[in-house]
Amino acid sequence: MTSTPAPDDDPHPSDGTLKEYIGTIWIGDEPGRHLSVWARTGGEARDKVVAEYGEGHVITLHNEADAPKPASHGRIHRVLHYEVVVPHSPSKSELPPGILAEVERDWHDFPNLPGKHLSWRKAGRGCWELITDSNGAVSVRREDKTPSILRNSISAPRSHIFTSQGRTYGWQRVGKRKIEAAARVTDLVDTATNAPVLRITGHHYNGVDGTTVSLAGQREIRFPVRGHKKCALMSAIDDSGNSLVEYRPVRGTNNLAVDAVINPNALTVPHMELLVAVSARLVFGYFIHPGSGG
Repeated sequence: MTSTPAPDDDPHPSDGTLKEYIGTIWIGDEPGRHLSVWARTGGEARDKVVAEYGEGHVITLHNEADAPKPASHGRIHRVLHYEVVVPHSPSKSELPPGILAEVERDWHDFPNLPGKHLSWRKAGRGCWELITDSNGAVSVRREDKTPSILRNSISAPRSHIFTSQGRTYGWQRVGKRKIEAAARVTDLVDTATNAPVLRITGHHYNGVDGTTVSLAGQREIRFPVRGHKKCALMSAIDDSGNSLVEYRPVRGTNNLAVDAVINPNALTVPHMELLVAVSARLVFGYFIHPGSGG
């Protein structure tokens, strides 16, 4: 049995700086839930998780700066049993041949889809732009105001500013900050009026496509992913099953980008390009798994 250090005996004493601890909690027979906890030490991070979920669960937490391997807390002998039920993104070899062939065909046919073609691409340090393919115009620009020391974290608290058509938008958390990433709710608001234009809930992570977005006055939109890491597609689907946007990640030599096509029938929906800018990154999160580093 592996012993669990008490908070006062934390093997990595705090220097007073908040750090992100990534991990998973297994509650009963449920699949594991992704955790992101900001704390000064591993012991403090564990205490925060226990305060929200109670004792008696399997918990793993680690911070890359603290140790090369996850520091585990709880009944470690149960982890191997529950890892087999945790969702994960499929590899190429795990996909049925028929589905793999269909995804690869649709991936290569993507440029022929009808609708408005856009590209979500990095435009400099901490900056991304949504570019219209037909004329190269920038329709949405996102600047990352997050401190540079936190930018490589997959779930650090973000301070993104979006500009589109002369207006500026920023994130506003709804309710208290949740330890469980999938439970977080955030509004994108017009900074001039504080009016929300969309709400995002949940996350894409480790084979779970659990993010939903609600446009103001519109129906809920989900983002199913299919394929594998090197050949993936994502769709924005409303609650009637209609495809609003199709996405295709493109991996270059030194960067990542996402091609997107807005369905002709969705071009009149307000804030569609903002929706694309907010949601394009989700397809990358789907293929991130614990310990992958992205």
